[in-house]
Order: sequence, then C-alpha cells, then structure tokens
Amino acid sequence: MEIRDYLFQNRMTCSALARRLGVSPNHLRMIKNKHFKPSRKLAVEIEIATGGQVTLSELMGEEHAIR
Repeated sequence: MEIRDYLFQNRMTCSALARRLGVSPNHLRMIKNKHFKPSRKLAVEIEIATGGQVTLSELMGEEHAIR
C-alpha cells in the first residue's frame, strides 16, 4: 500500500505520521509524492509505524526487499 492510501484509510494526516516517525511533514510529503525515496532506515521505520501496511519493498523497490 502507498503512504497516501495508508493515510486516507486510517484517517491520518501526513503531519501526524511524520511526528510518529520523527521527521518533518515536508520530508514525508516528498516521499509520499515520490519526489525521492526514503533511506532504508526510514523505510523500515515507516513499515513498522504502519503495522506493515506500507512495506519496505513498496517504498524502495523490490531489489531492497531482502532484509
């Protein structure tokens, strides 16, 4: 699932998720809008924060899915 869909389905703002992750809302928006990819560490943190609904492979591509 994409971050955009996760936020919509969970009625959460980008700012609220950014706070949980310890990043700026603008940084998360740039990732959400696919202007750039997150670091591997942040991608794992997003996966954990979303309960696995947004996965590392969805954020970074299949080549990064191996842990």
